[in-house]
Amino acid sequence: MFASIILATTQVMAEDIGAWQYGCEADRCSLAQAASSADNRTAVKINIVRRDKGLFALIVTPLGISLPGGILMRVDQGPEERAVFATCNIGGCFSAVPLDANRLARWKRGVTLRISYVDGSGSKIENELSLDGVTAGLQRLENGD
Repeated sequence: MFASIILATTQVMAEDIGAWQYGCEADRCSLAQAASSADNRTAVKINIVRRDKGLFALIVTPLGISLPGGILMRVDQGPEERAVFATCNIGGCFSAVPLDANRLARWKRGVTLRISYVDGSGSKIENELSLDGVTAGLQRLENGD
């Protein structure tokens, strides 16, 4: 399953929905956004996809990061949630986060999603993504339009 999620990152984006891009290739659609850190050196990409077992957020970070700490996610001023890395390759390090009903509700109510990780030198890198348009984008993704 993870390989099919990774393939979703290669698609052509077709439409902006708020701060997100919605696009399909063949019969697979995704909702995506990328952001740079405050120092503009590193980036994080997020791709939301539907698979047989529900919605997943594929989070891609650059190489050269500390893997044991994983990724920390926070919506607005809510609690941090940790996700582990599944694999790394030349495209970056990947984490597939299931989007259960509680997580989806927080993302739909929220304004900002912060994704942070620790780089190879031990510095915390925080990336901020807008949740503007995520509700409408998720609705498109769930309906398969």
